Amino acid sequence: MAEFALVILAFDYIIVDPTKRKSATYKEIGWDDKSIANYVNNKENHETVASFMTNTISFSASSRRNRFYEIYNRQDMLELEESYTGAINGINQLSDNFETYIISDRTDDLQNKTIENLKNHGFPLEKIHVYFKQPLESMHVYKRNILREITAKYPSGIAIVTHSKDAQLFGLYEYTVLGFDSIKDESEFANTEFVCQNWDQIRSSLEEQ
Repeated sequence: MAEFALVILAFDYIIVDPTKRKSATYKEIGWDDKSIANYVNNKENHETVASFMTNTISFSASSRRNRFYEIYNRQDMLELEESYTGAINGINQLSDNFETYIISDRTDDLQNKTIENLKNHGFPLEKIHVYFKQPLESMHVYKRNILREITAKYPSGIAIVTHSKDAQLFGLYEYTVLGFDSIKDESEFANTEFVCQNWDQIRSSLEEQ
């Protein structure tokens, strides 16, 4: 049994890369390839749904988010996700020394397909725990409750976050918090010990702990 926990308080842009899934969604809605590529490859847009107009479609109404997620969360779209660069090797190596927990922001209706995709990509599911929230559950409450469960078993450990605000959830625990800058810029991680740009840096940082 590992002595410490590794808690990854994120999923997209650290465990999986949803870029192709997003691109295919916008393509089906009716956006052109060049505009799609410019949008989805810009880090500032990773957490937003685009608003756009073409000669044949207006995707700027307030209902566009619902339309986007109707397509984006389809089973065939979920299959387009790729593993985030370095994530599989990173999880494999770190799970030899840490009990690894991934707290996703996905709802449990996506759980079966998400787990299936992780398995197909080669993630070591026997070494990790992946959590999913209830559809109407508060994100903050969900994260806090899962962390309470994990820290009761592992009072000390390492946390990896893609949002600086999530680092605050570990204020009551003896956890070293690392930032991962795939969504936010390095300058925004004031509440973390280190900021990493890739999985090689994550592994190096944890080996020094």
